[in-house]
Amino acid sequence: FGLRVRHARMDAETGKVDMRHFRSLVNGRTVALVGSAYGFPHGIIDPIGEIAALGKARGIPVHVDACLGGFIVAFMERAGYPLDEVVDFRNEGVTSISCDTHKYGFAPKGSSTILYRNADIRRHQMHSQPNWPGGIYASPTISGSRVGNVVAGT
Repeated sequence: FGLRVRHARMDAETGKVDMRHFRSLVNGRTVALVGSAYGFPHGIIDPIGEIAALGKARGIPVHVDACLGGFIVAFMERAGYPLDEVVDFRNEGVTSISCDTHKYGFAPKGSSTILYRNADIRRHQMHSQPNWPGGIYASPTISGSRVGNVVAGT
């Protein structure tokens, strides 16, 4: 597809993404924006609200990488620990969120989930290979099948 990943600088004081630099990287070829909630190893949450607003304004999907913190940040407010950032689908621009179930979800290593705002977005994840020697091969991911213990344990 001729795509390249562009990395935004981090703010030296906060450790969060530098939104001024982040905005400068967005152009007509940008296919997705990504922010972390929260990132390893420092527990820093990017300004997801600003990223989501930018994505919504420009019509660009926004993914929240909550692989480490997804099982914690989702319940912080309800547990009496409000966060400075809303990192979920309450931000209208957020289109997908990933969460590793093997981190704090107590599932076997290698399991993960991805949530989509709606089914229309999810349908783009499907992979089908009609020319596979074993017949038609279809999977919800490019990586295909997983070992049984990870599937059963999740």
